[in-house]
Amino acid sequence: LSVGRWIARVLAVARRVGRVSAQRIRAAAREIDLAFRDGSALRARPDRIELLRLGPDGTVGDTRTFAAEWCASSDHSAAPGDPFRTDAHPVPGDWMTAQPRALSSLDRQRLAGRAILALSADLDPPESLRRLFSTGSGLPSTDLPIVTLDAPSGLTPTLVLPPGADAALVAEPGRWLPGLERALAERPGMACVLSGTRIVSLQTVVDAVRNAASDAAFEGPALPTLNDPHGPW
Repeated sequence: LSVGRWIARVLAVARRVGRVSAQRIRAAAREIDLAFRDGSALRARPDRIELLRLGPDGTVGDTRTFAAEWCASSDHSAAPGDPFRTDAHPVPGDWMTAQPRALSSLDRQRLAGRAILALSADLDPPESLRRLFSTGSGLPSTDLPIVTLDAPSGLTPTLVLPPGADAALVAEPGRWLPGLERALAERPGMACVLSGTRIVSLQTVVDAVRNAASDAAFEGPALPTLNDPHGPW
C-alpha cells in the first residue's frame, strides 16, 4: 500500500469515527497524529497504532473506537497489553493495533532480557516453569533463562509460582520472606505468574506472605492459599 493510499484510508476511517478534533500528517515519516474530542490522541503508522495521549480524566474511548474501526478495515489486529505490567491502566506509548509482523516484534521486545525467577533451584522442573510462564503471559519461553533470587542485575526476572508453591509460602513464611523482600527492594516492579493462571505484582505476593507471618506469630487462623479465589488477593 502506497503512502498516499494509506493516508487516505486513515483519514477515511477518521471521518467515519467522526470525533477527530485535530490531525497532523507527516508523510515522509509515515505518521499521522489524530486528536479526539475526549482529549485522547493516537499516532498511526503503517504497521501499528500507538496511544499518544490520554484524555484529561484518563479516558481513551475515542482512540479505542478508531482502533477498532481500523482493525475492521485493515490487516491490523488489536495489540495485547503488556502482561507484566500489573497496573492495567493505559499509558502513552501503548500499542493499540498492529500488523502480525509488528506483533511478533512486540513479543520479542517484551521478552528481551527477561528471565524466569524460581524460589528454589529444585522447587519445580525448568520445563514446568516455562510452561506456566507461557500460559500466564501468552508469550514463548523456550529460550528464557531460569534464575534464583541471586539473579544478575542485567536481567528482568518474573517470579513463577507453580501449583503448591503458594502453600509452601503460607506454611513457612519465615523461610521465604527475607528473599522475597530482598527481591522486591531490588526490583520493585517485578511481576509474578501464579500457577500459570494470572499475573500479579511481587508486592502483592510479599504482602500476603507478611500477613501469613503475622498470623503465625499470633497463632491466628490459617491463611487461605495464595491462589484461592477467596484468598489475600
